[in-house]
Amino acid sequence: MDNDGVSLRLSGIAQPIRFRWWQLSAEDAARIRENRPGTPSVTSEGEFLVSGLRIRTVDDKVYEGVPVDGAPAGQIWLKNADGKYVIRIETILQRDPIQVDVARAYAPDEVVGILVGRIKPRSPEDYDQLGALLLKAKLQARAVSAFKVAEMLRHPESPEGRMVGELVKLRERIDDLAIRKAVFQAEEQALAGEYDAAIAKVQEIEALLAGHPEALEELRRVRTQLQEFRGLARDERIVSEAYRAAEALLKIKAMDHSVPFADARTWAEQRLPVELFEHLRSKFNFSPDDITVQRVWERRPTDALMKHSYDAASWVLLRPDLRAPQDWWTATDDRTRYNLLKGLYIEKNLSVLRSELKSCGVCGGTGQVERRDQTQELCPSCLGLKGSRVLIYR
Repeated sequence: MDNDGVSLRLSGIAQPIRFRWWQLSAEDAARIRENRPGTPSVTSEGEFLVSGLRIRTVDDKVYEGVPVDGAPAGQIWLKNADGKYVIRIETILQRDPIQVDVARAYAPDEVVGILVGRIKPRSPEDYDQLGALLLKAKLQARAVSAFKVAEMLRHPESPEGRMVGELVKLRERIDDLAIRKAVFQAEEQALAGEYDAAIAKVQEIEALLAGHPEALEELRRVRTQLQEFRGLARDERIVSEAYRAAEALLKIKAMDHSVPFADARTWAEQRLPVELFEHLRSKFNFSPDDITVQRVWERRPTDALMKHSYDAASWVLLRPDLRAPQDWWTATDDRTRYNLLKGLYIEKNLSVLRSELKSCGVCGGTGQVERRDQTQELCPSCLGLKGSRVLIYR
């Protein structure tokens, strides 16, 4: 167990099987991380539920929500995502404690604040987990932002990765919840390319941190970086955003278990590029029929090479006759679904320079694993193919 995830040793399999934190369900990840040395625990209990009340009044109206402080004598204030309710105590017929879904109890900004406060995200895996939780809370746009931050933190050498990393470190050092929330808002604004708003937010935070010279120095570095990003060439920003947005959309689709295999494959190969260009045109203020975004993408730099492995999904490309794809798709984990969708997207829409066969990490390239009784059986990861398909692309 480490910052990236957890490794499991299973009987009959020579090599441990690796799982990223975001690949696991939020409940399982939280339970495992409770016993992780040196890491604050994130308990699954109450992850999406908060203590609230259900109140029935004499006129047979029912109110559900969380209590709000500040009510005068003789009143109870109850709020949920729809608003605040003022209830006179003498009208209450029945009052019961309940658990309320956090997305029903609070507005979107409040939900984000609660989840950020509980997870305290600082690593790429933390942000992937935050994105998964936000998806579960039906806040897809905020989940996309979290997934983008995860990708930035995986590339700390990039200017934007350094800037986001500075904000994450700054947020960790601050105890004041209001300031921590403001820093997170600056992260989201910077990520959305709303540089003027992010700079204004940073200036607001600077005023709040007047008595913390070290934090102010970090914040001023961030402000300088934001000003530089605001002046970056438009084409460079479009290309960077395209890669990050594609990653976020792929993760979201991989986690959507309502989508059949055939539809997910069609989406990755055909629909994702369409959605991606729609997103880029909207973000950079191009009209729907403007082809500038496509031209910028086609002219993207050719010197940046990337690698992607299908891992346990390699059989879909190498030997599609080995399994019934829909049954496998329903049963397999989110990480493997993501690996497949990303590979299909790359092969159909990007420039693949070459493909390779990497030795299977579970069976060591033999195609077989040893069972407890020392007999051999087919490797559950590569299905006897001995390796996984790896793409070198740009």
